[in-house]
Amino acid sequence: MTGSARTGQMDVLIEKWQEAGLLKPSIARLDRIITAEKTVFIRSLGRLAVSDLDSVRKRWNDNMRL
Repeated sequence: MTGSARTGQMDVLIEKWQEAGLLKPSIARLDRIITAEKTVFIRSLGRLAVSDLDSVRKRWNDNMRL
């Protein structure tokens, strides 16, 4: 997630960012996904609302068809 403004085909605006526990309006950039071991993380920042998670899933599925 990022708070930097940019709009791209794989960007999803997080509508309920405060409910998710984020400090400022944020965008999920699906073209910048990384993986890491769970033990690397110190704490969780929050959890996306169901509606935002659905938006992320839809954008991923619409753009990543194999």
